Amino acid sequence: MIPVIFTVNNATPTNVGDYIFLTGNTVELGNWSTTWDGAVGPMLDPNYPNWFLNSSVPAGSTIQFKFIKIAADGTVTWENRSNHQYTVPTSGTSFVTVNWQY
Repeated sequence: MIPVIFTVNNATPTNVGDYIFLTGNTVELGNWSTTWDGAVGPMLDPNYPNWFLNSSVPAGSTIQFKFIKIAADGTVTWENRSNHQYTVPTSGTSFVTVNWQY
């Protein structure tokens, strides 16, 4: 497993009680779950509107992922466009930074 720091810049506007989560095509990324219990997060936002979190994913794998907003009322908003794709290195710590896809 490789630690990866995922950052999404300029995430969709959020209100108090709304959070950004990560979801993707592996068990470690929630298998495309859109729930608090299944998706990875909530992400942290010390530099709002940029959000980040640390996760571990299988070394050498190619992952697909997206960011979602789970609103205070439970409404889920997905990024638009294609899935993000990333090939995880076989060692070290990795960093992935993308812009929210509107």
